[in-house]
Amino acid sequence: MKPYSRMNAEERRAFDRALQTSGRKPLGIDGVLPDGRTFEWDTALQETIEIAADGRQFVVELRHGRLVRTRELVSKTGVA
Repeated sequence: MKPYSRMNAEERRAFDRALQTSGRKPLGIDGVLPDGRTFEWDTALQETIEIAADGRQFVVELRHGRLVRTRELVSKTGVA
């Protein structure tokens, strides 16, 4: 997935839609989904990272308007 700063307007709209909940209300300002997931930009990896409620971290890509996990990040200690 392209960095957000390199996306065109249509790609940004699709990305933003993918982060919205399925209900009528958009995400809160804090960006935490109802199931506890958050998304952050990792400047070192230049990738969007999903942080699951249990602390595991995944690189995600935007595919067909949906965020898809492409790989799990594991720390050197074996704990994400």
